[in-house]
Amino acid sequence: MQRHSEPDKTLSRLPSSPRARGKGGKTVLWNALCACLIAGTAIVSVAQVTRSSTRGYQMRDLETHIQDLTLENQRLEVLASEAGAMDAVATKTRMLGLVKTETPAYAGRTGGSVVSFNH
Repeated sequence: MQRHSEPDKTLSRLPSSPRARGKGGKTVLWNALCACLIAGTAIVSVAQVTRSSTRGYQMRDLETHIQDLTLENQRLEVLASEAGAMDAVATKTRMLGLVKTETPAYAGRTGGSVVSFNH
């Protein structure tokens, strides 16, 4: 077995120039950049979904509050109209010259009619 003085051809296939070695570094850099871009997009997407759902809950709470205030407003309008009706009756009775009555005292029946006396 003789040794040949020819250089081994497998060694010549290895990247020996700095330019050829730099390609692997650029690929890793691009992969890292793409991974960061995808992660950033995912984080922004999750943040938007969270903000959107939070606003949905806030809107639902505000709509419930509006409904409660509407019911309270209707209740107060009924009370105001009742109070206004009582004031109107009192004013009209004074205009007609009627007198506010106290608790009436009834006398016995005489001939099918009832007599009332104010104290």
